[in-house]
Amino acid sequence: MKLRHAAALVLTGWYLIVPHDIPTEKESLPPLFQWTVQRTFSTKIRCEHELDKELASLKAAQEAATAEDQRANQKRTDNMEIMTLVGSVIQYGKCVATDDPRLKEK
Repeated sequence: MKLRHAAALVLTGWYLIVPHDIPTEKESLPPLFQWTVQRTFSTKIRCEHELDKELASLKAAQEAATAEDQRANQKRTDNMEIMTLVGSVIQYGKCVATDDPRLKEK
């Protein structure tokens, strides 16, 4: 590997990105430059680990809420809807290099 290639790899960071909205069945995901950067990481492994952690945390929260008494009040229902919405967005999350050309608007 040439020195300039090694330097480029070291300087590249990673974004954990998610789409702004959840696409309907008929819609496709928007281009990556329209997504929201959730966090920045120094390595792809750290980014993927955080995404896995967020998905696992969300799944655990949803399972705990579902296991609760079904006679929930409206506030709990609203919280479940928010968790479902956030979870749906996170499910589409991706780790992309900060220099990924798909992040640039054409």
